[in-house]
Amino acid sequence: MCVVYNPPSMSSYTQGLDRDITECLEQETAKYMKMGNVLLCGDFNARIANSPDYILNDDQSYLPLFDNYPIDKQILKRQSSDTTIDSRGKSLLDLCILNQLRILNGRVLGDVFGKYTCYTPNGSSVVDYVMVSESILDQILYFYVHNFMPTISDCHCILEWEMSSKFTVDDNDCNINMFDKSPNFIWSDESPTNFQTALLLPDIQTQIDTFNKSIIKESQSSVDEAAAELSHIFLSAATNSLKRNKLRNKKIKTKKWFDGDLYHLRNKLISYGKIYSKFPYDPLVRGHYYKLNKQYSKLRKFKYKEYKKSLVEQLQNLHDDNPKSYWKLINDLKNNDNKDHSSAVAPSVWVSHFNGLYQLHESFKERVAKLEKKLDNLEKNVCFNNLDKLITEKEISFAISKLRCNKSPGLDNISNNMIKHSQNNNKGTGTHYQSPSDSPVQVVLNVSRLTYIRRFLPLSRMVEVVEV
Repeated sequence: MCVVYNPPSMSSYTQGLDRDITECLEQETAKYMKMGNVLLCGDFNARIANSPDYILNDDQSYLPLFDNYPIDKQILKRQSSDTTIDSRGKSLLDLCILNQLRILNGRVLGDVFGKYTCYTPNGSSVVDYVMVSESILDQILYFYVHNFMPTISDCHCILEWEMSSKFTVDDNDCNINMFDKSPNFIWSDESPTNFQTALLLPDIQTQIDTFNKSIIKESQSSVDEAAAELSHIFLSAATNSLKRNKLRNKKIKTKKWFDGDLYHLRNKLISYGKIYSKFPYDPLVRGHYYKLNKQYSKLRKFKYKEYKKSLVEQLQNLHDDNPKSYWKLINDLKNNDNKDHSSAVAPSVWVSHFNGLYQLHESFKERVAKLEKKLDNLEKNVCFNNLDKLITEKEISFAISKLRCNKSPGLDNISNNMIKHSQNNNKGTGTHYQSPSDSPVQVVLNVSRLTYIRRFLPLSRMVEVVEV
């Protein structure tokens, strides 16, 4: 498949080229025709009217032809709204005849009359084509020339076609389950009181009592169960007291300088472009359309110029008065949202890649085995046990107090704010707060029970800080 743009023959760019683009296209087409079928599409800047793109009546038996001569199929003759043929159009027809390529314009269902593809102030023409190998012409389901859209191209129309094909998809041996991340909780000024009040609800209190009375063994499975139970307590309280961000469909963001006047004039120009596509020969329609196009272009440039001028004034005013808003405006101007964050790499490829990172080279396996044996022997000889102690309540409380608030949570949606406001104030190891009745309230989450949870959930914040 090749997408072609051949500049006009009289343009300065074409005059400065060492080689003719049409000749290069002929050579490349002949090269790839030996490998398989070919599809060419694009702006050829060639006008061919309704001239045939194959040899007429070469299947007659009385013609003295070689036995291996490839006979052209006598297919439906093309139609075209354009009645002009130029020298570049003749070269394009020779390319089709030489390589048995067939043009879809004016021949396939959807464009049986050969609709115009280019609209300029000087007139309309057909210069954009799609051509395929003759052997796959039957696989083309339809070909359609869209109405002229001035907001998409200055003078060209969109070409759309569909073809049937046969292919197989390789089964993915790696079973990867992808889950969408749930929306985060919104933490505001009223959230601490609401969250602590939610912890006093009967259902939450029952879960807390069950957690405090449970026996946590020093095993991986027991620690995982306790961690999951504690996470469920946090999420239950947060669900009853905090608001969550709403998941919205991504919408195409318009430019900030694109206001209502531009939007109205743009729709008016598009609507009139459809009328211009139906009546390309009417001088009144053509004149009115290009008048609207000129007004739209002029207004768009003016709005964009005024927008840049207002940005300069905002930056000058905010630089000293409001640095936070100043840098926020700077970050918004970086256009980070316009980047494509989607990955073309399949999840199975990522998994196999990272699994391969853990594989040792054959030359290192013997050395690694010796190091592991040496480390096992060193662990048996206890010579420094100052750090071999249980984590105390005071250490956990101190670590929780050092957590930074208003940070993004992990996939478990448990933020640092929830952890900091879930402690009690016993013996100065937590945060003390007042209930709505102005009486001291203690959160019943027992901090001492967290000392047994050495390996918390990977995405949790609290025990990660303690272990560090």
